[in-house]
Amino acid sequence: MALITPTKIPHANFKLYYAGTRTKYAEDLLTEYGYHRLLSYVNEKGAIQKHCKAGRKVFVDSGAFSAMTRGIQINVDDYIDWLNQYSANMEKFCCFDHIGLSEDEYEQCAKDTWENYLYMYERLNEPHKLVYVYHYGEPIEYLHKALEFGCKYVALGGVAKRKRAERTEFFESLKNEFDEHPDVDVHAFGMTDVDLLAKYTYIHGADSTSWLWPCKFSETQHDCMSKAYWSDKNPEKPHHLNNLTDEKYFQLEDEIAEYGFKIEDMYGDGDAVKNRDAWQILYWQNKFVPVRGEENNK
Repeated sequence: MALITPTKIPHANFKLYYAGTRTKYAEDLLTEYGYHRLLSYVNEKGAIQKHCKAGRKVFVDSGAFSAMTRGIQINVDDYIDWLNQYSANMEKFCCFDHIGLSEDEYEQCAKDTWENYLYMYERLNEPHKLVYVYHYGEPIEYLHKALEFGCKYVALGGVAKRKRAERTEFFESLKNEFDEHPDVDVHAFGMTDVDLLAKYTYIHGADSTSWLWPCKFSETQHDCMSKAYWSDKNPEKPHHLNNLTDEKYFQLEDEIAEYGFKIEDMYGDGDAVKNRDAWQILYWQNKFVPVRGEENNK
């Protein structure tokens, strides 16, 4: 087994943001390749500060959803003070948004989010980096307010756990709005449906933590099969290498070879863990190259 230095996959001409944190090796590889990062003020404040101090650009999510689900209170003034301390090395950052969980909450939450945006805009050192968040189900008038105000960054929230049909309806309903504002940078939160993102070209970026979860369980994702399992801890798993058909085994072998890996490089512990992290990073970047092609400026 050897630690592999895989060939970098060109940036997709679409901003795939790797959300969440993994191992130091994975973090260093993401930095070396210049891939986009999204980190949460609530969950990853320390990691954000390290990135900023090292001069690495980060998209900062306020973490409002995590705060809501965990019962954490975010002090908006503390968030503003923190952003002002580190914003010079941030790509952009979200306003503190309110998220409605039912239809009767949508309008009030939209109102609260818009008021937070205006409150923060007045107090930030770099208000041009502030991202307005518009959620599924909210009255369209609040998006109109943001566009009329001149917001250059808009994130679409509340879609991560929606059915595909609901996401499609939502994105379709906004197409004309953003086609009329082509200078607005639109991001889809927690949604990496390649087909939808290829269709709705007004969306410039999206994020997901899906790249890091398989590695926590000694797994990797693939085109030839959903997941492969690379550990002796649970040899009974149907996707363990020893349980694959010959056809599936050779397909897997051919697929990872395209990135410079061999089966023995991915199996077990030690450097194999790093190799699996590298695989996941490159696999996800490669998924998005077909969406818009490769960037010309990287």
